[in-house]
Amino acid sequence: MITIDELENQFKAGTVEKIPEGFLRGELVMLLPVYTVEKIGDFVSKFWLPWRGKYFVREESRGDNILAHSAKLILSLRQSGYLVGNTEFGGFHAFPFTFSITKALQSENKVIQLSYDLKENPASVQKVVDEIVLVDENTYRGKAFIIEDASPRLVGYFKLFSTNNF
Repeated sequence: MITIDELENQFKAGTVEKIPEGFLRGELVMLLPVYTVEKIGDFVSKFWLPWRGKYFVREESRGDNILAHSAKLILSLRQSGYLVGNTEFGGFHAFPFTFSITKALQSENKVIQLSYDLKENPASVQKVVDEIVLVDENTYRGKAFIIEDASPRLVGYFKLFSTNNF
């Protein structure tokens, strides 16, 4: 099992030399739950994780998440969020973001930062900021934050990867 120190070292060694394009498969690596609802989510994610990855449109500095069809009913009952058509990746688009290269929230490193602070997203999602860095030719290491009282709180690590060269 990988440790937080190992994840941090990989992240710090990453670069922003290649901006992603198209679909990258996602994998949740570690959650850092604090609140009860996050602990419940951490438990559920071990059995059911509808997140499939992210889709990037490099030229427009935007993208969204790809979720499994099994999440559509739950999301449609809970929020009127951004749910757009099926994809060829086995799911649907949800929770758009914009991205830019900038300084990391908790270090001086440069990162590709994904902001969900868009009117299309539910208020809870608007507080999310992801940061990614390239760690090898086809793999990005990611960190997910929630902005609380203007301060970022690290909530988890993920990876994005492609089986194609992009």
